[in-house]
Order: sequence, then structure tokens, then C-alpha cells
Amino acid sequence: MKNYIKKLLQRSLVHFISNQNATRIIQFFVDVKDVDIIGIAYRSIGILKYQTPELSGEAYLMNELLSKYLDFSSNRKPIIFDVGANVGNYSIDLSRIYPDSQIFSFEPNPSTFNKLKFNTSALKNIQVFNFGLGSKKSVLNIYTYQNDLDSEHASVYREVLSDLHLSNDLVEKQVAIETISDFCNGNNIEQIDFLKIDTEGFEYEVLKGAIDLINRNKISIIQFEFNEMNVISRVFLKDFYDLLQNYELFRLDSNRLINLGHYNSINEIFKFQNIIAIRNNI
Repeated sequence: MKNYIKKLLQRSLVHFISNQNATRIIQFFVDVKDVDIIGIAYRSIGILKYQTPELSGEAYLMNELLSKYLDFSSNRKPIIFDVGANVGNYSIDLSRIYPDSQIFSFEPNPSTFNKLKFNTSALKNIQVFNFGLGSKKSVLNIYTYQNDLDSEHASVYREVLSDLHLSNDLVEKQVAIETISDFCNGNNIEQIDFLKIDTEGFEYEVLKGAIDLINRNKISIIQFEFNEMNVISRVFLKDFYDLLQNYELFRLDSNRLINLGHYNSINEIFKFQNIIAIRNNI
């Protein structure tokens, strides 16, 4: 009944308030009340909703959406990659929801990895690896805060912390980088059912290291962040479209997916959002 009344009021307001009057009302609140209209607009389409898994939509993704795509009907266990696993919260939630899956968690930051290993030690379906994933095998520097060695903001781009988070009290460490393709070849993994990437601006490089799997339709669903860190890495949403031509791209909202459709520059919004890429032939 509550939802019905809400929808009825919405329809009534749309009927009685013209576009011109609506614009005037919005302008009034901007001018007089100093309302953050842009922030409201962003949050209405799944942007800047990072505060909780429920608000960001990650809870919906894990509990509802993935259950429609992960296939437990055969003897093969679904394969999940958590790239940029930090201390393991995401991997642990996935393990709890999908105990029959195989989860591979990657975290290059040594101090963070120790916590990841400890936090997941009792979960038999999670394997952890102390290296990062990128476009080629290499050694890179990773930067984190001097007073927060396990920060989820740790990045291979120093400017993420110095320019975006306004901190110069940083620690620099060398970390090993592998590729998804090499890892899968070395571990006899033919298919990735769900690939989650949270690497503070390095997401595109991670995907480039899986291009053969992507082109052969061997990765079903991909989740990656797109935000202000892509300004630092100089990667546009268009670059992801070009790389993921076999996929349909969506923005994740609290309890829905918003179809981004064909590429449109209007979606080049460098603010926190999760993009979900679903392979066309699923």
C-alpha cells in the first residue's frame, strides 16, 4: 500500500507540474536552499553510493544477480576472481553466499595480504595470492599511507593518494605483477564466471592482461570501478567499451542494473560507480 501511494503521488506531481515549473522549483532550491542537485542526480543513477554494500548495490549483486548466472548444475565449481581483495571482506561474503565456488583472491600490498591470509584462513574455498594483476608480467611500485599501511586506497599511481586524497606522507613498496591469462594457463583454469576488480585506477590494465580470455568468451561477468582515479590513469569509459566489445555494460545501483547502452560520452562521469559487464551470449 505504501509503494502504491508513493507511485500515485509521483504520477500526480508529474501531471500537475510542467517541465517549466519543475525547472523553476529546482532552481529555487539551488539558489535559496543551496541544495546539491548534482549530487542528488548522481545518486539517483547509482553514482557516489559507496557508503555500504547495500547502498552501492554490491549486496544485491552478490545475493541476487550472481545467483542467476553462476551455474552449479554440473560437477564444475564456478570460478570467482577477486582482484584487489584488500583484507578479504568481499571474498568472505562471496564464500559465505556461494560455498561451492572456487575463489581466487589477489592482493599485492604485503601488509594487507597478511590480513587477507589471516581473515580467510578458515575458508577452504578461498585461495590467496600476494601479487597484483596487470597487462604484463612486471614489478611495480605500490603506494600507501605511512599511518595506514593496509589502506584500501593503496595504488600503483602515486597521484591517487597525493592529488586525490591530498597526502604526501606515503610509503612505497615494490610488488610483483602477473596477468590473468598467465595465471589461468598455469593453473588449468579455462573459464572465469565472475571477475571483480578494485585496483584504484588500474582496472583497465588488469583487463588487458585477460584479453585472450575476453575475446574467447571465457569470462562471464565483470565488475570494475570507474571513478576519479581514471583521471589519474588517463582511462576513459570508452576504453572499456572498446576492450569489452562482447559485453553489455551496466551501472550498478542499490537494487538494479542501469543499462548504459551504446557508448555515449554523457556517461564519462569520473565519480564513484561500479560498472557491470555481462557477456552478450549468456
